[in-house]
Formats: sequence, C-alpha cells, structure tokens
Amino acid sequence: HRQGIYKSPTGSGKSGAVAGFLWLHHPKRAIVMVDRINLVDQWIADFKKLCGDKLNIGAIGSGQWSEGQVTIATVQTLHKRREHLKKEGWFNQFSAMFLDESHHATAQMYRELVSLFPARIRIGMSATPDQTGDFAIALNVLGPVFHEDTYDEIREAGFILTPKVKVIHTPYRFNYWGDHTVKANEECDIPNCPKIGTPHSHKNNYGKLRADIVQD
Repeated sequence: HRQGIYKSPTGSGKSGAVAGFLWLHHPKRAIVMVDRINLVDQWIADFKKLCGDKLNIGAIGSGQWSEGQVTIATVQTLHKRREHLKKEGWFNQFSAMFLDESHHATAQMYRELVSLFPARIRIGMSATPDQTGDFAIALNVLGPVFHEDTYDEIREAGFILTPKVKVIHTPYRFNYWGDHTVKANEECDIPNCPKIGTPHSHKNNYGKLRADIVQD
C-alpha cells in the first residue's frame, strides 16, 4: 500500500513497523511528522534501537533543524515555515511521508501540510483514526484504513501487556479536606478547628497531601 492509514493500538510498535518498511524498501528520503517535540526524541530512539547507526536520522523542531535519510519533524515547525519551504521545493525531496497520530489529519494545519508532500508513499498511523473530527476528511487526505492490528492480536502476540491494578495497603494515613464553607451552626471538616461556631471557609489541603506522598 502506498497511500492510506495503518491502525494499531497505542504502544503496539508503530515506529517499529515504519522502521521495518524503511529497511525493506529504502526510499531515497523519508519523513515522519509528529505533533510533539518529545515524540521526535522517542522516534529517533526507537529507530536507533532497531536500526543501529546504519540509518542517518535528522530532527526538526524546537530550534533543531537537521535532515537525514529519515527526518523526524514536528508538524508545527514545518507548518510555520511552509511558505518558505514551498518556494525552495523542499517538500518534493521526500519519496515517503508518514504522519503519526494521523487522526489529526482532519485539522486544517495537518491537511495543508500533508497536501504539500507529493511523495509516492503517504501513510498515516493512529490507534483511533476515526475518533477526531470528520473521519471522511482524513480518508480524503490520506486514504482508507488499509490494515488494522487489534488490541487482542497484539496482546496475544506478546507485544502489549494487559495492565493489572494491584492495591497495596500501607499504614500511611492523612486527614484530607476539600474546599468548604461552614455556617455558624455547622461542624467543620478540620478537626479542632478554632473557628467553629462562626461562619468561615477553608481551602483544601491537597498540596500538603501531595508533598507527603512524594516525600514518603
């Protein structure tokens, strides 16, 4: 498939699928667009883990601008400079374009940017491609969902662990109170409050609770 959407659960390894695609097909230049700068670092780390130093990786976003055989870039940075990049013909150098979290393709900024790439291969990836905005727009921008890995399939294959909640009881106790207002004839949530018998109010003590938990 050269156009379309790959649907797979969060944490299932979509970056690994892209790395595998690049390794097999060797596009001349490829770009992966993400929506947050921390994802640039995450994608680079995943690629290095899977491909070692054999893949020349560039990074664009948050003041960085380096280009490689594969470039990881934030949508925001490219969109901000799109007019200048269009004049340079910058978008024409890529033969493969991947859009992470492609459910955002319904937003105008993403639509404009994706449309600037004439790449032969244009693929979006998302766990929930149809849950943001008008899905028909995403289909028109990227193409149909050509493959879906379900959560159960990924879990049975051992790539995703089913989370379990385990309650661990400790001797820690804390007398928490929320924001409250007390009338003259009402009891106050704060033990031994010196203002009992008069109308008054108290802010919550969540900050103290949080500080105690972090400390111990």
